[in-house]
Amino acid sequence: MLDEKTERDSYVELLRHQTTLARFGELALRSNDLDEILTEACRLAGDALGTELAKVVELQDDGKTLVVRAGVGWKPGVIGVATITAEADTSEGHALRTGEPMISPDIATETRFKYSQFLIDNNVRAIANVLIIGGQGRPPFGILQIDSHVPRQFTESDTLFLRSYANLLAAAVDRLRSHRVLEETVAERTRELTEANTRLQAEAAERERIEDTLRQSLKMEAVGQLTGGLAHDFNNLLASISGNLELMRIRTDQGHTAEIDRYIEVAMTSVNRATALTHRLLAFSRRQTLDPKPTDVNRLVGDMEELFRRTAGPSVEVEIKLASDLWPALCDPNQLENALLNLVINARDAMPDGGH
Repeated sequence: MLDEKTERDSYVELLRHQTTLARFGELALRSNDLDEILTEACRLAGDALGTELAKVVELQDDGKTLVVRAGVGWKPGVIGVATITAEADTSEGHALRTGEPMISPDIATETRFKYSQFLIDNNVRAIANVLIIGGQGRPPFGILQIDSHVPRQFTESDTLFLRSYANLLAAAVDRLRSHRVLEETVAERTRELTEANTRLQAEAAERERIEDTLRQSLKMEAVGQLTGGLAHDFNNLLASISGNLELMRIRTDQGHTAEIDRYIEVAMTSVNRATALTHRLLAFSRRQTLDPKPTDVNRLVGDMEELFRRTAGPSVEVEIKLASDLWPALCDPNQLENALLNLVINARDAMPDGGH
């Protein structure tokens, strides 16, 4: 009868252990919050072994100091605060050194190890330490500790369960560590790419500003080259206007008003030519945004023919050849005029001795 009860108890214990492992495995795969996983691991392990105390102590970079990272059942001021120094005469030091579980059924009678004061202050009497290994090439993460307020024995089944549980916990920790490293790598790479993109945008904006300044400088240089030749043309136009106005005054004084309309027409022709020339010079020299519109290119070129000839000078022959039946071109007329005038200036400069 006793054997049946023992066998039944062992089966119930095994079932409880397996259920705990399964429940924790689900949590470890679902959550990306390490503190949540560690705290729940302590709660589930304590429930499985029938104790209200459990904790995970995390090994620090010095390889000796352990900080209570998570736990259940502890008084305030323990989680995240209390530390253990894993010396050779501590059960934690032994677990880190050997990698084997270390059980103390009653720390009040324990002669092998000494224990931290915060354990005594929390009325801890029994402890089971199991190492939480690190990932490949990494030091241990820390130790899973199952504590009890009363002295107790931890069976071989308990020890096997805790080892399996600690290994499952180590896998969860390693997954989150790798995930964190990946996130940090991605964040760093994203930051580098963002900074590089910002620099490229700044460089592009600066290059655009310099190119715009250069274009404007070249345009003004072209206007400067035009002014010498155009000054003579403007003088001729002004002379024509002035001469016709003077003739109109003389004829009016003489009472011969029949010829005034002819003088007015000649003067207005000169005014219109001067106005058109001034308009094109202003359009060529000013800064302006693109304003594309359907444009009759043949008409635009025809209207500029006189400006081309005056720009090229008497030593260069300018010939205009226009295709028939052209469709309108969608472009900025002023910019197209600027481009054509620049071509004429370039051609003239390339033929200092004259040409065609």
